[in-house]
Amino acid sequence: MGNIKKFSLALGALLLIQLVPTPQLALMPATAAESVKSKVAASGKEELAPVLDPSSFVGLAQMGYAAAKGCPQIIAHIFCYCGCDITDNHSSLLDCFTGMHGVDCHICQEEALQALRQYRSGDSLAVIQQSIDEGYSSKYPFKDPTPALKKYLATRLWHPQGQAASKAPANLGSNPEPNHGSCCGEKDKEKK
Repeated sequence: MGNIKKFSLALGALLLIQLVPTPQLALMPATAAESVKSKVAASGKEELAPVLDPSSFVGLAQMGYAAAKGCPQIIAHIFCYCGCDITDNHSSLLDCFTGMHGVDCHICQEEALQALRQYRSGDSLAVIQQSIDEGYSSKYPFKDPTPALKKYLATRLWHPQGQAASKAPANLGSNPEPNHGSCCGEKDKEKK
């Protein structure tokens, strides 16, 4: 019975992602999309790799890919805390959904779903980054910041009060069960 309930919830969430229009975003000032657009306009570039077709997948994988497809310009500026920066050479959450990595990684899927929810609510990119950083940095399978994480920390749009821009989150890799729930922490062990 539990699996049927989970499947029903997943299917309902997928329908919400794909069917609920978001016209209010066009009317909201300072949304995540606008902050990204202004940043892109200033730099004159931001070509994003395409997200794989969500219809190629089922269940939570399909939901994750649909969420990524719904806001690629946002997730390109989100760090993925599953450890794929080391194991798969990813630099952002978007990289997880331009290939097959997002199929079996619940951390990637959850981050993408959260980013889409907040994007549709009109949250700024800084607020979305902060929410994901605070919610997922403890799941990171490594104690020390990697070059990709250091780069993200230096360029993210929010900074904890009293902390340097590039300082790693205090709870980085603090999960009491190291690599628990991480799709990539175990891959890194296998490489060694």
